[in-house]
Amino acid sequence: MLDEAPIRPLAVGVCLACGAVRHPVSDRCPACGGSVERRAAETGRLVSWTLVHHAPPGFTAPYTVAWAELDDVGIGVMGRVVGPSQVPLGFGAAVSVREEQVPDRLPLVWLVVEDE
Repeated sequence: MLDEAPIRPLAVGVCLACGAVRHPVSDRCPACGGSVERRAAETGRLVSWTLVHHAPPGFTAPYTVAWAELDDVGIGVMGRVVGPSQVPLGFGAAVSVREEQVPDRLPLVWLVVEDE
């Protein structure tokens, strides 16, 4: 399943005026209206997760979703966990953060757990 993970790092927006960080990225800061610079957020740490048993249309259950705090940018994101199924999840486990742009939708966030 790890091979299914997209390779593009997650894009976050950082306001050049007030420093607010946001995902998904927008052209203007929702806090102050300032210009936004795109930055890559590539790593994070797991905070919480759950197993989804009843998936919405277009997804196959079961799968795991998690909340991860992103390193270096100070925000968290929720995403689908991918990686070797035998790797146990743990609080603070390191993840690579990726996104997949889906036409006419918000990007899908992938949290890639590596086998240590």
